[in-house]
Order: sequence, then structure tokens, then C-alpha cells
Amino acid sequence: MMPADLETDAARLREAMAKALAEEGVLADPGWRAGVGTVPRHAFVPGFYLPAAERDGQGLTVWEPVTAELDYGRWLAAAYSDTTLITQFDGDEPNWKNPQARHGGAPTSSSTLPSLVVGMWADADVQKGHTVLEIGTGTGYSTALACERLGSADVTSIEVDPHRLEQAASALYGCGYTPTLAVADGLYGYWPEASFDRIVAACSFRAVPPALLAQVRPGGKILLTLSGWLYGYARVLLTVTKDGTAEGQMLGGTVSFMSARTHAAPAFGNPAH
Repeated sequence: MMPADLETDAARLREAMAKALAEEGVLADPGWRAGVGTVPRHAFVPGFYLPAAERDGQGLTVWEPVTAELDYGRWLAAAYSDTTLITQFDGDEPNWKNPQARHGGAPTSSSTLPSLVVGMWADADVQKGHTVLEIGTGTGYSTALACERLGSADVTSIEVDPHRLEQAASALYGCGYTPTLAVADGLYGYWPEASFDRIVAACSFRAVPPALLAQVRPGGKILLTLSGWLYGYARVLLTVTKDGTAEGQMLGGTVSFMSARTHAAPAFGNPAH
């Protein structure tokens, strides 16, 4: 059972996070500042994993489950920290009613740290009146920020994992946001709602998917991350031209996004095979 003062505690921590990000220069746009101060991130992360202070006997990171039932204070403080919260490993959906610690594993879904989420939307120059496609709904938190800024009618978000999308949809609708949601492979965008003014990907690709170029209006922009199997990352901002090609530049700084499932490295196997 949630404490009676959850909403009061959450509002206080949410405002503190928004203030701290604004002081760091992350929330220069008043619209995004208002979004971070309004969207209840805790509603999108009922459970997640945080690393333990020490590794296990095999040197693997021990990931401790965190929920309101297990530790209310730790859960809510982490929800309103500028931290990426891992919600899934190796494509296995946890049972948050009886979560277990994990030893090692590859993260496959998360709630990205708020400063990076807002930074991606801002770097793509997302403005009121734009129609946007988000690739990688994840928990739905970044989708909610876009809805708060643009209005739900102008936001489409796709996710390759059906269970993840179901959870995100429940949280989004529960908070009053009604974007277009679909289970789809980001490699192909989402034709039913094209064309878009902006496409922003919360996952990385090995190359720019051609389908995305065809789903953006001339003058529109695509922001995505390119990565190889050796995990080199480069954010690329492209502007689509009238002839359907695109040109742009790599942005400064480094980020780390999980690979799109179809562009992920193959599973480790026996070298003898």
C-alpha cells in the first residue's frame, strides 16, 4: 500500500529535481521546465534495479530490486534523481510483486535519466505544433514529457516489446496522456501516422534506417544515436531535404542507448562454434 502522503512527497522531490536541472542549464526552455515539474516520474517506474555497493563473488554487478513496498524512501528518491533506472534485463520482464536480485545481465529497457531525455527533445528542436515520432517508448516517461509539451494528439511512440508498451500505456493513460502508441520495430518507423516533423530515437542503430527519411517532412529533423557492436556511440542530427535525402552533423558529448533489438549484437556463444 502506498503512503497517504505519496503525492505530496513526489511533488516536493519533482520540483527539487526540476530546479536542480534548471540550475545546471538543462531546462532552458520554459516548456520543458514545466513538463519536468509536472510529469510524475514515479508513476512510470513502479519497480527498477539499482546496483549494490559491492559485486558478487564472481565479480558481477548485483542489481537490487527497488519498489515502494521494499523501500519507499529509496524508491521515491531514485525516481526523482537524474539517474537512468534499469527496468528489464535480457528481455525478461520482472515480477515486481516478488522481485529478485540479479547478478550481471544486459539491460534491455530503462527509464533514461531526465536530463538526457529533455536534452534529446531540445537538441531535436521540438517545438509546439510539431508532430513527433518517438522510437522506444520504454517506461513512457519521456513520452509523457512530450505530451505535456506538445499535446497528446501530436505524439506517436512505438516500442518493440509488447509487454513494455502495455505497462507504459497503462501509466500514460492513468496520468491523462493519450498519445498514439504501437508495437513496432523502430527500424521501420511508423507509416500509419507519417509524415512527422521530428523523429527522436531512444535507442541506437548501426546505420540510419532509410524508412525514417521517408517519414519526415522536408525540413524536418531526425535525432538518433549510431553505435557499433563494440559500443561506440555518436548522436546524429539530420535535416531531411526536399528530395528525400538528409544531411546533418554529429553532436558533441557521449551518450549510451540500448541497441534497437534488430541491430543488437548477436548473443555470446562458444567461440568453437
